[in-house]
Amino acid sequence: MNIVSGIKAVPSTLLLAIVLASAGGGSLRADDEALQVTIERAPFIVRPAASYDIPLKLVPARQVTIVALGDGLVQPVRVKPGDKVTTQSELVRLDGRILALEVERATAAVQLAKEQVGLGGAGALRDVAEKDLELAKLRLDQSISRMPWDGVVLAVHAAEGAFVRWGDPLVTVADPTMLFVDVPINRAEVAVGEDVELKVEDVTVLGKLAAVQPLAERLDPLRSLFASIASGRVEIDNAEGRYIIGQTVYSPMIPRHPVGEVPTAAISNAADSAEGAARCRSFAMAWSVMCRSRCLVRWARNTSG
Repeated sequence: MNIVSGIKAVPSTLLLAIVLASAGGGSLRADDEALQVTIERAPFIVRPAASYDIPLKLVPARQVTIVALGDGLVQPVRVKPGDKVTTQSELVRLDGRILALEVERATAAVQLAKEQVGLGGAGALRDVAEKDLELAKLRLDQSISRMPWDGVVLAVHAAEGAFVRWGDPLVTVADPTMLFVDVPINRAEVAVGEDVELKVEDVTVLGKLAAVQPLAERLDPLRSLFASIASGRVEIDNAEGRYIIGQTVYSPMIPRHPVGEVPTAAISNAADSAEGAARCRSFAMAWSVMCRSRCLVRWARNTSG
C-alpha cells in the first residue's frame, strides 16, 4: 500500500474487513479456512475537480459587431452598453458633411444633364449623373450605423472624436431572445430535437438540442469519463427575458467535485436490489474511511481460484 508521507493510513486488513462484513451481513473470522480470497491490487485514482474546470455560459444566437463603412470622425455616440435598442435606431454617426456636399453636387449634375437632354444632348449623360447621385446618397446613408434588429448593446468600441477607417469596429449588439450554450452530451442518450436539462446558475432549465457536433477541443478532458461523448448546441428560448447573456451554465456531465476512478471489476450489480444496495453502502463506507484518513489506498477485488 502506498501512503502519503506524514499522513496516517487505514490498515488494508481493516478496510477489507469493513467491505466484506458490510456486504455479507456478518463478521469476518480470521480462522475460517473456507474463506479463500485472492487479492489483486489496482490503483484507486482520485482526480481533482480542477481537471474538469470547463466554464460554460449563455451566448446569444444572433450577435454582430457593426463596423464603419467608410472613413471619418465619430460624432457623439448615442448608446452605451446595456441599452435596449429597436430596429433601425441610430447607433453611431460619422461626420457626413463632405458626403452631404457630394450629394448636393450630384443633384446639380442631374439637373444639368436633364437640361442638356432638352437641348438635344445625349440621354446617357443624364443616366450617369443619376447613378452618381444614387452613389452619393448611399455613401451618406452608410455614415450612420443602425440597429439591424431589436436587441441590446453589448459593447461600444468607438469614442466621440476618434477617426475610424473602413472596417473598424464601432458597436457590438445582440438579440437576447434566443440564447444557446455548447455542452457535452451523451450521443447514446439524447437526439436532436429532444430536451436537455441544464442549470443556469441555481435554476434548472430545459433547453432544446439543436445540433450534435464532434467534441470541442476544450471538452477533451471529459473523454476519459464517457464512452460516447460529443458537443451539443442547446438553445434556450428567452423571449420573456428570464436569462441574461453571459450567465454561468452547469452541465451534469462536467464534474464539480473530485472524481474517483476504480477498475470496473471492483464493482458489481446484484440481481437482488437489497443486496446491491448493501454493496453500494459497503463501498461508500470504505470510501468514507479512506477519505477521513486522507491516505492513498489500493483497491482489492475478489477473483476465482
